[in-house]
Amino acid sequence: MDGPFILSLGSINADFQVRVDEPLESGRTLIASDFSRPGGGKTANVAFLARRLGVPACLLGRVGDDDLCEQALAPLCATEVDLRHVTTARGCPTAVSMIAVSSDGKKSILLATNANDAWDEDAIRDTVDAITGAPDGSALSSSRKPMPSGQHDTPASSSSRDVASTRDATALRDPASSPDAAPPGDPSPASNGIEPAPHSPTGPSASSAPVIHDALFFDDLCPIDGAGPTCLAFDHFDPDDERRRESLFSLGNGILLTRAAAPEERASTHHYPGTYRAGCYDRLASEVEGEPVQLESLVNLPSWLPLTFRVKGERAWFSLHHVEILVYRHTLDMEAGLVTRDITFRDLAGRSTRLREQRLVSMAQHHLAALQIELTPLDWQGTLEIRSALEGDVENTNVQRFKRYDNRHLDVITREARNPDILVLGARTRQSHIHIALASRTRAFPPSPWCGAAARDLHQDDTSIAEHLQCDVAPEHPVRIEKIVALFTSRDPAISEPTEAALLAARGAPDFDALRAAHVATWARLWARACITLERPDHARATRFHTFHLLQTASPHTPQFDVGFPARGWQEAYHGHIFWDELFLFPYLDLRFPELSRAFLHYRTRRLDEARLSARQHGYDGAMFPWRSASTGREETPRFQLNLLSGRWMNDPTRLQRHIGAAIAYNLWNYFNATGDTDFLADHGAELLIEIARFWASIAHLDATTGRYEIRGVIGPDEYHNAYPGAASPGFDNNAYTNLMAVWTLCRALEVFDHLPVARGKELRDILRLGDDELARWDRISRRMRLVFHRDPEHGDGLLSQFEGFERLKPLDPRAFAERHPEGRVDWVLEAMGDTADAYQVTKQADVIMLFYLLPCGELTDLVNRLGYELTDDQGRRTLAYYLARLSHESSLSKVACAGALARIDPAASWDYFQQALRNDLDRAHSKSACEGLHLGAFAGTTDIVQRHYLGIRPQTRGIRLDPAIPEQLGCVRFAFQYHRDHFEVTTHGTTLTLRASPENRAALKIVNRTRLELLRPGDTADFESA
Repeated sequence: MDGPFILSLGSINADFQVRVDEPLESGRTLIASDFSRPGGGKTANVAFLARRLGVPACLLGRVGDDDLCEQALAPLCATEVDLRHVTTARGCPTAVSMIAVSSDGKKSILLATNANDAWDEDAIRDTVDAITGAPDGSALSSSRKPMPSGQHDTPASSSSRDVASTRDATALRDPASSPDAAPPGDPSPASNGIEPAPHSPTGPSASSAPVIHDALFFDDLCPIDGAGPTCLAFDHFDPDDERRRESLFSLGNGILLTRAAAPEERASTHHYPGTYRAGCYDRLASEVEGEPVQLESLVNLPSWLPLTFRVKGERAWFSLHHVEILVYRHTLDMEAGLVTRDITFRDLAGRSTRLREQRLVSMAQHHLAALQIELTPLDWQGTLEIRSALEGDVENTNVQRFKRYDNRHLDVITREARNPDILVLGARTRQSHIHIALASRTRAFPPSPWCGAAARDLHQDDTSIAEHLQCDVAPEHPVRIEKIVALFTSRDPAISEPTEAALLAARGAPDFDALRAAHVATWARLWARACITLERPDHARATRFHTFHLLQTASPHTPQFDVGFPARGWQEAYHGHIFWDELFLFPYLDLRFPELSRAFLHYRTRRLDEARLSARQHGYDGAMFPWRSASTGREETPRFQLNLLSGRWMNDPTRLQRHIGAAIAYNLWNYFNATGDTDFLADHGAELLIEIARFWASIAHLDATTGRYEIRGVIGPDEYHNAYPGAASPGFDNNAYTNLMAVWTLCRALEVFDHLPVARGKELRDILRLGDDELARWDRISRRMRLVFHRDPEHGDGLLSQFEGFERLKPLDPRAFAERHPEGRVDWVLEAMGDTADAYQVTKQADVIMLFYLLPCGELTDLVNRLGYELTDDQGRRTLAYYLARLSHESSLSKVACAGALARIDPAASWDYFQQALRNDLDRAHSKSACEGLHLGAFAGTTDIVQRHYLGIRPQTRGIRLDPAIPEQLGCVRFAFQYHRDHFEVTTHGTTLTLRASPENRAALKIVNRTRLELLRPGDTADFESA
């Protein structure tokens, strides 16, 4: 190796792994399954994963002179790890790790260290020489933790680190020192914990050396050689992880979404083949705690996926659970929007077959989805029987805690065969009466007499329709089956009837290859607008994954439909409801897809009358939007939530999160800043903003004793606190986030008339009966809202209180609590113990911290000063430190908010939180509920951190505020964006941001960079230094 590389020193193991249904206990014999013999060892894993990321790596360690050394080294050889300095301990066996993985994923491990502890002088000398001769800029990873045998270090580790320190070499943390690290024998640690290389005054800087800086390793997901950051894959089949993988690799086009379930499998413990249509909700009645409840849920639609096969004459259809898997790779190509499975298997009869499956949900024609299977017998011939079906016997059962509700939303109304190769199935939702129609076309290639119309055998029951066709096959001669499906609903525009529309689309659809070509071309055009390019492969892969799923949920097709942005995507988590998560998405959309931001704002404006009605019913003025919304805009927050630990229903008063209105106003204002869309503001936006401001003015009441306005009985973003301990009713007084965002909204509503044509402003005031007295009251409230501050022994005085009385709650250390109670969420654990999170100073997610995330420090300070209070930089730091110590981070949004809030105040902590935010759902340890739906708000937040917090791009009404705070570890960033319909490109190099204006822009851009004001004319380029 010519350039710098990673030297990984430590354990090399031969692993023996099995799966068991129960944890191991002394004196018991358990039946095991899924025996495997991978390689392992903590530092062997570091080298292995470094090579996966394309970083040169050299392994330093010991193996025995036995056949087990080949098992231990085989995966390292395959990834081209340099093994020249792996030495052999004569007369000593290779280290062996015996691992039993229980059904809950926990591992019991027995480790015989053997050759790992058998170091002699020659081996130590060879290791030291390897480190001494390594090129400048290389990095050493070695074990510093006690070995299971009780030894605290090996002579080689100690000597090697001594040598490294004399060379100013980078010392890397042992992966086991990370709380997320895998135990010995796990080939894929979740977190490497590699520290940044320091800058050397004479040697190359960290940025120039190919060393992984705090690299992200996502569980058993692996990059694809040569594919860059655009592909992810699983290289082994894991039944217990299938539901999460189905969610991670789900495909959608903004209107339809289908989980990546294997087409041969039905819903079961391990699989869940769900298909969903944006905004297709149904409301059903159930009974909880003896009370009737109604719940509107996104509906799991009839499954179009079923496509399987068997050898003629056999009873069982193909399933991976019943064959020996020889080769397995499940790949998501994010650039092309394709999912592929490549499998070679041996069945119970000893026949070997190669299977390649590829699927898409068309981004070019949003009613179409397609599946192609290619089967190649390797050592046999015969006749294949193929089954293709449409199945309507589906329920909403993917979320365990929702299973006590009525989950059967569909009645099947039509099953028929049309033409030689088309099946049709129709269904209707039980309450909303939405008609759903699917039409499928299944064909085999090359054509065979067995595949003709006469050979098709039709099967149907009350809820499904299937066809069986046959194909003759021979060794090494592939047969290809393709299934094209069209899905329409009665909510689709420009159709007469869903069944006829689906039939026409299925008949006229091109073949799979042509459909794929159009789909891939559409994705290419989408990525040209959407991509944020990061230099580091691990970051690029994570942000590409996040952006990919955002675009599958909010696509150019979305504005055709009346839908919002679902917090967990178009899946069953949170019943597919709309919360406040677009707050994190709008900064990304505003500068790339403003038509999507506008569409999501229209989702709110169409429900303005419902919000007005809700406000009146609660005794308020203006518009009170629901915390959870679905089809009509009424409040959809369930009144109860099931605690899976205690089995009891818990009251859920989170509908009192009135701050949702401020989030809508914030999104509207920032959309207007980024686009200058005065037409939307005049026609819809101003009215929306005014009615939200009216609500805030009516919920704020004057305390005559203090002369301050107060907002009582609300819940902030932190959902662990629903009521004061012992209180008869839920809600808190003077939540800082709610009060300040209410003031922010009132200020924008007072300002909005400055941006409207005079005639429209007057007209709007007349229509809404908005007089001078009401505007004057808004101004008074915006200057006299109450904030509460308190003192803490550790963090001093002047701390902004989350709500009045927060500091009087009992202390609780969330980290220590999690160590004592790893079984679940803090609120669930406490309720199961007969206690409540309401009584403690512990927060689920960022609450006060959200103010620092949303509002630049200067804007937050100005807002507090407007109220007659003071918030100094020191107060802000101490306030953040106070709440960070009380934060459990049990919301996916929490670390996003912390990364943004700390970007300028504590860059090192911000970077750490950003790293953790990138792991959301990708890393198995950070994706407890990803199988139910992905955390799209957090995905959007990572793009916002890069764009708005690190690069400091903040659109204003007349120009852009540019205040970069670029972490050194971020590397080069590049993307394009638009502002007021003009186009720009931004690039970073180190801590310098370069902004280039398109020569075709219509006007110069005003840029405010701290105290510097600059005009960027069309075709010009300007550089800005990071703070």
